[in-house]
Amino acid sequence: RALAELFAIIHTAYSDRPYVDRDLAAKTRHMLREHSATYNLDLPGAIHKLGPEELRALKQSDTTDTVKVLNLRKALASAVQDAGAKPYLISIGERAEALAKLYEDRVLTTQQALIEYEKLAQETVDGEAERESLGMDENTYGIYVVLRNQKPDGVAPQDARDINATFQRFPDFQWTSEQNRQLRAELYGVLNGIVGAEKLMDTTNRLMNLRRV
Repeated sequence: RALAELFAIIHTAYSDRPYVDRDLAAKTRHMLREHSATYNLDLPGAIHKLGPEELRALKQSDTTDTVKVLNLRKALASAVQDAGAKPYLISIGERAEALAKLYEDRVLTTQQALIEYEKLAQETVDGEAERESLGMDENTYGIYVVLRNQKPDGVAPQDARDINATFQRFPDFQWTSEQNRQLRAELYGVLNGIVGAEKLMDTTNRLMNLRRV
């Protein structure tokens, strides 16, 4: 049982997906079924809801930086999956996945990854309050977050509102090739003056891939 639990803990730490036994021998699978709690093992200091108090507690906990990174990674993945109608979290989820790859490839140290994960977690926690303070609906705020990430030196909230109005003129762009083409052309024209030619295509793709509600 100890070996089975160790395997489950390791899998839990390094995967955003639940532990599913595929290759263990029949005897070991039977043992795991007898001890089903193994499938629900948590890392020390695990958080199951990403809120202000939970984030503060994680930052102040005495767990290692590595464990904090793994806990934040799983918490962010869970927040994005549970988000439903919150388009801005899609952008956060994409950045969290990119960050995970950089960390796994050892491009970032644990300390560097922790700093970036904490920023993403804070952005997730603060997002709803910021959206309300800006007076934006879910779609406009999702656009605003994408623009802000593509242009860190600052973006005007009105730009996001104008782009959302453009989307509203092409409600069937996801299913109609003509509307898709027209919307893309208009976004190119607007975004060139906001993010520049270098980020034009990437920003357009990110906006068109946002979940609209």
